[in-house]
Amino acid sequence: MQNGDTIECAWINDRLNGLAIVTKQNEAAPNTVIFKDDMKIMANDSGVTCCDYFYICVSITLFIVFYGAIPLAVLSENSSLFGAMGVYLIYQIWSCAHHATRYLSNLIGLDKIFGKIEAAIASKPEVDFHI
Repeated sequence: MQNGDTIECAWINDRLNGLAIVTKQNEAAPNTVIFKDDMKIMANDSGVTCCDYFYICVSITLFIVFYGAIPLAVLSENSSLFGAMGVYLIYQIWSCAHHATRYLSNLIGLDKIFGKIEAAIASKPEVDFHI
């Protein structure tokens, strides 16, 4: 977001949440953006795609394999079946690359935020009010 951009959204606990209407300063048509705790999650109207459904199905399958390996290895007394729990690594790597969870990569460290907050406080806006 830049100076002059307008965001219309619900604020919950001083954070943007839900659907927001974002109007850029030099653009006439607004964009619909989804925010969760001040993080932009999706910036288009695509909704759930086939890729998302595939991601959900594979995630559930990997979940079943991961937790199913424990009783299977114990009941069959074959400790090599615990190796099936390695699917967790595949899930973690894939989750970092999938767009449904990629927003977590855009988090900013607190040490960078405090400098920006101090700069924002130092450059107070000029506000005029006329009756």
